Amino acid sequence: MSAPSPPSPRETPMRSVPIRPGAELAPFGRTVLVMTLAALLVPGQMYVVLPLLTGMSGDWGGNPQRMVWTLTAFGLAFVMGAVVAGPLADRFGRRPVVIAGLAVVAFASAVLAAAPSLEVGVWSRVAQGIGAAAFSRVALTYLGERVVPGRRWAAWSAITTAAFASLPAGQAAAEFLAAIVGWRGVFGASAVASVLLAMLVRLVMLPDVPAGEEPTTSVRVLGHFVARGRVLLLSLVMLATLASLGSVFTVAQLAAPTDWNTDTTYTLSACSAAVIVVVAAATVWLRRWPPTRLAVVALLVAALATVVLALGGRSVPVAVLAVLTLVAATAVVPSALVSAALSMVGQATGPLTSLLVLVALLGATLGPQLVAWGSGTGFAAVLLMVGLVQLVSAGLVFLAERQASAASGRASR
Repeated sequence: MSAPSPPSPRETPMRSVPIRPGAELAPFGRTVLVMTLAALLVPGQMYVVLPLLTGMSGDWGGNPQRMVWTLTAFGLAFVMGAVVAGPLADRFGRRPVVIAGLAVVAFASAVLAAAPSLEVGVWSRVAQGIGAAAFSRVALTYLGERVVPGRRWAAWSAITTAAFASLPAGQAAAEFLAAIVGWRGVFGASAVASVLLAMLVRLVMLPDVPAGEEPTTSVRVLGHFVARGRVLLLSLVMLATLASLGSVFTVAQLAAPTDWNTDTTYTLSACSAAVIVVVAAATVWLRRWPPTRLAVVALLVAALATVVLALGGRSVPVAVLAVLTLVAATAVVPSALVSAALSMVGQATGPLTSLLVLVALLGATLGPQLVAWGSGTGFAAVLLMVGLVQLVSAGLVFLAERQASAASGRASR
């Protein structure tokens, strides 16, 4: 997902958070470069299977809809792994956990490349998800501790934008490579790339320092935020937003109109990644809008684009325009929701951001599985349901904003 807009000093004390005691500052350029490369590869493993579903089903038996379990297994393991990766890093250190996570991704990718059945493939994807979570969760914490406060948002923006863009970019890369080396070769290449990244991360990450008395990633704090009404509403919207985007990518693979071809889906994936980067670059300008208003407008635009795709998607030009509009609008929503939540809470920025990232990952995981269950209803029907979810999400953001305004009014009396 795209990075949250830098909040103002009155919204959060992030800029005053000190460097972790005893920690040496990380070299900004090379650290962010390597972490960004890893963020392009690791989270992108979630959706990399979408263009490979037909090939996998041919080797393993069954239909492409059943192969979607390989995506779901990765996503659920990613979410659960992200919950425990923070405490493990607090106990054993940032660098060992990140490197171990990349090693697990490499090993699991190699096993997946040779997997003889769907069952072995699913368990390999579970291992991939756990390893990917170790990197994704701890990398943000590491940057928050080792980067000068004034440059943290730039670092986080690069990492989170790369992670969000990796979802469609991973599809495009997989589709390109599969045409040359087959679907198994895609995971073989992933294994090699993960080993190389582990070596680079080992070079750029600094040695760990002793942990403080309080862990930096408390599950208890995450539970505290879940219990808060307005944050809960925004979390539901975050889940629905990423589930909607995942649903669109999946329906394009499983139930696309007959007028589409491989070039169409490849173009959509590659251009979607580029659109996400452009939206991230426009974050400073977009931040002039109040975050809740921005989220509502973006969700309404996404809903309109989804309806246009449902009704006019048989035309490839209409489909490309609608999908890119949908992706652009969706890319705006996560950053707006994070900024809105921070303005409502104004404290414990790290845990709150982590909660919303985990919810986004859960949504990205559930969307494709819902499409697999409902793909028999057809392309248009699935997309119209997605459009309805986006409209409801806009209403939930509006409700959360009204609640926040009412609470602020009561506090000022």
